[in-house]
Amino acid sequence: MAATARPHILIVDDDPGVRESLASALGPTYTISSAATGAEALACLAERPVHGVILDVSGGAKTTWRCPSQWGASPRFTELETFVNAL
Repeated sequence: MAATARPHILIVDDDPGVRESLASALGPTYTISSAATGAEALACLAERPVHGVILDVSGGAKTTWRCPSQWGASPRFTELETFVNAL
């Protein structure tokens, strides 16, 4: 029997400590990709589909908050779930 693929989560945060902490916590259950900027996040999404995104909109990467509107315009991302972290 083939193994079921784990859901793939993209973590977008300009703070490497936050990215690493979330990846460590979620890694046992999910396949994790990470990006430090909105541009990196869009590049990651273009390479490989993900099931969800954890997105920091309060960080130093000023374009990060625009990502959902940019990836929502593509039919490839219509089912994408986004959790916005504004802490």
